[in-house]
Amino acid sequence: AESANGGSTKGSTKVQVIKKLLVRYSGTDTALALHYSEGMEADALVSNFHDLHYKQFGFALEDREVIVETATVEAVLSSDIRAKRSQSNAPAGGGPAKPRETVRVYFAGGWHDTGIYVFEDIPIDTVIKGPAIICEKVGTTIVEPNWNAQVLDSGIEMTKSS
Repeated sequence: AESANGGSTKGSTKVQVIKKLLVRYSGTDTALALHYSEGMEADALVSNFHDLHYKQFGFALEDREVIVETATVEAVLSSDIRAKRSQSNAPAGGGPAKPRETVRVYFAGGWHDTGIYVFEDIPIDTVIKGPAIICEKVGTTIVEPNWNAQVLDSGIEMTKSS
């Protein structure tokens, strides 16, 4: 395999494609997600929708028109390659991480002082108690009150505080 920057990587990757249809009864607002596979017949789709609607709501409207509202396709890439992050900016010695800034954020019915952290600045194995916001190059992790985020060399592990 070859990485985006042209370097080679060891290990294997797999792409899983998930296809879903959001389906609802005519005259209703609630669409339910049905898995879709190539070659699925319309009768099977309608039957699956009636079954799912019955399981969800306790009734099915089998005489009502069924509408496919939206089609979605999701591609999930999995790999046995473990990402390693740069620790060039992280403080040495595994001391406590310090937020770049503290802001007031509304969580669980009230305002809380919330630290904003940069992922690359946090030493590996550091536990950050929520509420907190951890910013990465590819996303943001919100740590709610009564949750902890442990920073690992391969990402962030969330646990509920006891």
